[in-house]
This record gives sequence, C-alpha cells and structure tokens, in this order.
Amino acid sequence: MRAKLVESFSTLNGASRDLWLVFILKFLESYSYFSMSLVLTMFLSQEFKLSDSHAGFAYGTMGSLTSIYGLLVGSLIDKWGVRQSLLTGIIMVTFFRTVMVFTTSRLVLYFSIFFGLPLGGCLIIPVLTLAIRRYTTTSNRGFAFGLFYSIMNLGALFSGFVVDGLSMLIDPGTLLGLTANRWVFVTGMICSLAMIPLALAIQPEVPSTQMHDMSAPPPPADKSCVQLGPWTRSAREIWALRSFWRFLALTLITVNLRSIFRHLDASLPKYMVREFGPDVAKGSIYSLNPLVIIFLVPLVSALTQTRENFDVIHAGAYLSAISVFLLSIWTSVYACVAFILVLSLGEALWSPRLYDYTVSVAPEGKEGMFLALSSAPLFFATLPVGMLSGILLERYCPEHGPRDSRRMWFIIGGLTLSSPL
Repeated sequence: MRAKLVESFSTLNGASRDLWLVFILKFLESYSYFSMSLVLTMFLSQEFKLSDSHAGFAYGTMGSLTSIYGLLVGSLIDKWGVRQSLLTGIIMVTFFRTVMVFTTSRLVLYFSIFFGLPLGGCLIIPVLTLAIRRYTTTSNRGFAFGLFYSIMNLGALFSGFVVDGLSMLIDPGTLLGLTANRWVFVTGMICSLAMIPLALAIQPEVPSTQMHDMSAPPPPADKSCVQLGPWTRSAREIWALRSFWRFLALTLITVNLRSIFRHLDASLPKYMVREFGPDVAKGSIYSLNPLVIIFLVPLVSALTQTRENFDVIHAGAYLSAISVFLLSIWTSVYACVAFILVLSLGEALWSPRLYDYTVSVAPEGKEGMFLALSSAPLFFATLPVGMLSGILLERYCPEHGPRDSRRMWFIIGGLTLSSPL
C-alpha cells in the first residue's frame, strides 16, 4: 500500500510549475470560500436580522447565480485561458470580500453576494479544475485530481478551526469594531490578496489559433452558425455531443447527494448552536470532514486507480447518503461527529472520481463551457436547498420554542438517499 502511494506521488515528478501554483491557489480560494460559507447564514441572521427562510433563500440564490454567470462566461473562459480568467476572478472576489468586511447596508450586501462574489467565483473555481487537465498527463491526472481534492479540503479544515478560534476570542463582542463573522471575512480577503501574485506567475497560454498552421486555408464557415454569437455557437457544439448528455444525466442523478454539503453550511451550524449552545465547537466538528478527506483521498485514489469511475462513485454515494440518518435517530454532539465521519468516508470514494470524469469527457478547448453547462443543475439546485434549509430550521429547529430536529434530518436524509437509489 505504501509503495503504491509513493508510486502515485512519483508520477508528479517533473510536473509543470504551473500545476503547483494551481494547488496553492486552490488552497487559498478553498479557505476563503468555505470560511465564508460556514458563517454566512448566521451572519445574515445575526447582523442583518434576516429570518432563517430569508437567509436560506439568500444563500441559495448566491449559489444559483454562480451557475447562471458560469453559463454566460463559459466561452469567455475558453477564450481567455487559465491565467487571464483567474486574474479577473481573483481581483473581483478580493474587492467584494473587502466590501463584506465593512458593509452595514443591505443593498451593498445583496449586490456583493448576488453579483460580485458569484461572478468572480465562476471565473476561479471551474478554471482551477480545468487547469489540472491542462497541466497533467493521462498517467498522473487521476492522482492529481485526488491531490487537488485533498488540497481543497485542507482549506476547509483550516476554515473550521479559524471560525471556532475567532468565535472564542471575540464573541459575543467585537474586536476593533468588527464581529467574529466579519473577522472571518478579513482572513478570506487576505487570502484573496495573496492569490494575485500567484496567478500572475502562471505562464500565459498560447491561443489555440496560433498553434495551427497559418499557411493552411481557413476551415469553411458553418452557414448554420453565421448568425450565432460565440456563446451560442459553443453551447450548440457541446449540446451535440453524446458525452455531454451522459455526463449531464450523471450530474442530475447526484444533485441530491451533493446537496447535503450545502446543508453543512446552511443547516448544520445553526442546528448545533440551537441544540447544544453557542459554545459548541461547530467549526471543529465541520472540520472533521476535510480532515478525513485529506488523509483518505490520496490513499483511496491510489488503491482504486484500476476501478471504473461509475463503480467507485456508486459505492461512495450509498455511504454518504445513509450518514444523514444518524442525526434523525440521535440528537447529540457525538451524532454530529458520526455523521461527518461516515459522510466523509463516502465522499472520499465518489467525489474525486466525479471530478476526474468531468474533465476527462470535456472536449479540448471547450472545457470552460462544458463545465459551466454540466454543473448548472447542481448550482440551480442550491436555491431550493437554501430555501428548504431555512424552512426546515424555522419549522423543526427554531431559535426559540419547541424543536423536532430529528424529523428535519430525516427529511434531508430521504432526499439525499434518492441519488444512489
């Protein structure tokens, strides 16, 4: 086992410097994203007095808009390439994360979470994913995606600990006029600033048109596309691919499964605070998920390299789905810990393989549009998940009054289990 793991790491020897820059960028962006997601609904309720349902709606809308903006800029990503797309997105999120630190205006808040942050994010997250394909070979791509996923979870791991640390240090007061939630946003802003010079260090890509034989005559124009813009043309080309529809079907099947991770942000923190008190280590319990993933994913990726993607995805999906029911039969901190551990074991199996499969079927030069179109169902599902989270919290786990949290998690578990079935 150890020899196989060492052999897998050795496949990255001589890898492009840009690949390692992408790994560092992934860590910084993951920390910024997960730290904000972990406190966002509580921030909206505590500091802007939004109800659970309104906070959940805002959280879900932000995710859905990421999908809409991703569809609009998908062809632009293919045109700009990795470096320019990343720089544009990083500058945007840096500005709007700074705004989130200081704003007290609902209008500015909504502009930030409904426009600036999702638009900037859709120029970063999918671009980092397709960069792994650009900077790897078929011999090391599977393991690189496993490592990429572990690095993402390393960022999530740190986010949980930082959230708990800042809460213990500052709550229920302020430090330099800022609440603990706003200090979480400060740390994300700092990470975003650090990403700018790293993105600048990535080598500019050679446009695909410059790699063709310029002496050759241009290909004949497709008259059916003469009146179409670049976005529509790219979308039509991808919609004509059978591989796209197969992957879209897989994406739709796994929507409910992946929605459980939205509940980790939107439902679990409020649930723990209300059931176990404000001093509960919500961030540290949340961090058990990335902690397990960091150690398991490289190991699982190395041990399952010869197995088919669908077999590994199916087995992991069952484990993740049944984990939710632990909270429907047991209301305690230990049940939260057990839920996270079982969920993480399943995730270590299915999620890296889904990443790998996504980019492996994307056509060369169309990865940005392909990723945007194929991931649309997941992000569109974020809106109903956010709304459902708020409604379930208000009905079964309100801040004041009687609670029936087990029923809330039973409903969530039933929806999640529909994916592997």
